[in-house]
Amino acid sequence: MSDNIFELKNFKEYLPLEVDISDKDCLRYKPVLAPTQLKKEIEPSLSEEKLYDHMKNNSNWDFSKENCDDFYKEDCVNFLRDIDFQSFSQYGKLTERNYFKAKSAYLFDSYLRNFLQEILERIEVFLKKSTSDAITLGYNKEIYIFEDDELYYNESKKYSKDDPHRKDLVLRTKYYLSSLILQKSDDNIVKKQISEFGVVLPWTVFRLMTFGNISSFLVALQPLYRNKVASYVSSPLDQTNKIAAKVLLSWCNALRYLRNICSHNGHLYGRLHNTLPVIHRADEKLLSNCLDDDDNKKLFVYFVAMRHIIISMSKESHLFWNDKLERLLNESCRYEIDFANYGFPENWFELLTI
Repeated sequence: MSDNIFELKNFKEYLPLEVDISDKDCLRYKPVLAPTQLKKEIEPSLSEEKLYDHMKNNSNWDFSKENCDDFYKEDCVNFLRDIDFQSFSQYGKLTERNYFKAKSAYLFDSYLRNFLQEILERIEVFLKKSTSDAITLGYNKEIYIFEDDELYYNESKKYSKDDPHRKDLVLRTKYYLSSLILQKSDDNIVKKQISEFGVVLPWTVFRLMTFGNISSFLVALQPLYRNKVASYVSSPLDQTNKIAAKVLLSWCNALRYLRNICSHNGHLYGRLHNTLPVIHRADEKLLSNCLDDDDNKKLFVYFVAMRHIIISMSKESHLFWNDKLERLLNESCRYEIDFANYGFPENWFELLTI
């Protein structure tokens, strides 16, 4: 390769480029692309009617009821018109391919995802507001707070400016914050604040953050500021229920993961999760009735973490939480759902109520 040609390898979008990319003769960038070559022939798609026949005759789905082996045929054909069969088939595997049970699980999961979105949104707003307050209250330096190295570095080796991993993490954090602001550049509030102050005010930046943003930001903070956030979140709680910074980090990451599942129509029924919230010592008793180890990898552990965060919130949020649990109980009865498939013990309602 010629000395005057640069080839970008392992390109990191958040790093500033120190090469001139305006001259195409001096730059080669080959981004990784998804595979496009077929290894074997792809079977054609099937109509709803033919897909029903395939389910019954080839995949041995059970459509019987009251001695009629085609009882659910019309219902199934109509149902398949509205849904993605690849997603629905996962519920078949979890219900011994019983159509009625699989449909109930699918519909209840859909309800449950929307149910969780409302709770997670309230928790997200609370955590963003708490992080903003913990960091900005009393802050009075003549530097934009997100550019203040004191937030990210300290004298210890792990959090030193000389540590390449820490430096890389801080650089990425600043880059993503900048990207977030640029993405919202047409927002009237953002425009006005940049015009007046030269920057977007910190509490506005926190409001613009996603669950993923706030989780990443907490990871980027050095321990002093992480502890400030955890202390602020825990301020109404007694000593037994105080939330340590490492626990809060775990919960933020786990709830971000759960939010992503809900946002992208992932299944929750019978799912074993791999991004789990740590269990607070004060909450261990809530899991004592779980049947086996796999239950601790199912949805119930997320409810335990959410409950603890809700306890640190307002009385209104306590009432909101209890009302949501009541509705969840009613819906589970309507869909004839066994909550053991979500890792819930029999007395889950009493355990989770605040």
